[in-house]
Amino acid sequence: MGIESFRISEPITFECDVLIIGSGPGGAVTACELVAHGLDVLMLEEGPASDSSQSISSAKSLQKFWRNNGLTAALGRTPVSYAEGRCVGGGSEINSAIIQRTPGNLLDQWAKDYDIQDFGGAALAPYYDKAIKAINARINSGPPNPLSQLMINGAAALNWKVSALERSDDAHGKRSMSATLLRKALTQGLRLVSECRVNKIIFKGKQAISIKATAEDVHGRKHSVIVFFKDIFIAAGAVHTPALLLRSGIKKNIGRTLRLHPTLKALAHFPQLIEAHKHVLAPHAVTEFMPDIRLGCSVFRPGFFGMSLAEDWQHRAHLEAEIDHCAIYYAMIRAQGVGRIYSIAGLRDPLVTFKLTGRDWDLLRRGLLALSQLLFAAGATEIFPSITGHSGWRRDQLITADPLIENLPANANPFTIHIFSSCPMGGDKERCATNSFGKIYDLENTYIADASLIPEAPGVNPQATIMAIAERNVQHFLKLRG
Repeated sequence: MGIESFRISEPITFECDVLIIGSGPGGAVTACELVAHGLDVLMLEEGPASDSSQSISSAKSLQKFWRNNGLTAALGRTPVSYAEGRCVGGGSEINSAIIQRTPGNLLDQWAKDYDIQDFGGAALAPYYDKAIKAINARINSGPPNPLSQLMINGAAALNWKVSALERSDDAHGKRSMSATLLRKALTQGLRLVSECRVNKIIFKGKQAISIKATAEDVHGRKHSVIVFFKDIFIAAGAVHTPALLLRSGIKKNIGRTLRLHPTLKALAHFPQLIEAHKHVLAPHAVTEFMPDIRLGCSVFRPGFFGMSLAEDWQHRAHLEAEIDHCAIYYAMIRAQGVGRIYSIAGLRDPLVTFKLTGRDWDLLRRGLLALSQLLFAAGATEIFPSITGHSGWRRDQLITADPLIENLPANANPFTIHIFSSCPMGGDKERCATNSFGKIYDLENTYIADASLIPEAPGVNPQATIMAIAERNVQHFLKLRG
């Protein structure tokens, strides 16, 4: 079941102690702590209330809960498609519910490189523990599903490491923000307004004093919303948090260092019946090449299958009737490339750019070759990489001699669902957008509480890290507030 949210039906003005913009993992953690300490908290969410019982991949879900129907692109020599949640609960409602900790040595390196106080593997451990407990993340104790078993079989044949992944779900479904922290916060006094887009933050000197927003009622009519507050936490995501700040005139180190996890898919055909559409995902991954490359299984639905066939219909049309024998897997990399977010007058959404480095393309090439090797070892008869015009590989082909692979990025179709680092935190004021605890430099009451703060690509699913950092930062805020 979803949760109840307030819908605006006429122009309105609110007042509150703390305003939170965005209801994803960072915003939900922040709200839960603040209301527990007796603060009057108002949360505004641009998207609609979600229904955790609905398939995250159905056509209706794509239209309702994903921004731009799940199809947005970071522009560059090779565009990178990315997906964002736009609903109550944010990305936690549409992701695969995989929960992973960023490796401690990487957290320690960020603490050093970005001069982040009270940060690192040991410092964040208790906040990870609290986040994981809140959403009941655990490794499934049951037998692997068929999609996982294929990876396990292939990895065993190659003597590669494969790991089970913790997931935040239980017998009642995915333990997303709407099913956990937001539901709890609402019982403690949180006010949540959905389908309300914040257009601009109003500042007076170093103080943010109000916001101007537009809300849509149940009949599709638009109404103006104004909110006055004492403190504000922006948790609109790594693209829309910097976009809002830029629209509001806050520019220093905002939106200039976007990072992500570029990913390439491969469609595989197997002789045996797979019926991949019956399984939400495979909660296992090949971690032999971590932290730079991870191999895993992608969500499979008829629409995604159709997009894979369309990349080269001439060579893939014969698979149309073989849908129950096919599955989609991926190679994900921890990229060094950097992107940027621009707010352009007259455009509703920001312009996003991203440039993959030569090293990134080398990693994608290695990852795609390793993925193909894994799938053939698992018994695949044909593999079609996500490269436009690629006719696919058969068992007896020498994949390493493929000119399209050797010449990546030609016609490659990378995508990502992991976006971060657009407003990094740290003590280095010349490089970072916020201090070590998420307060924007040169402002007194304006904080960020989402993936924007993560300094660099973590190489793992970011939700647990977003939650741990938000928990750490809001506790610091409450301590200073007294």
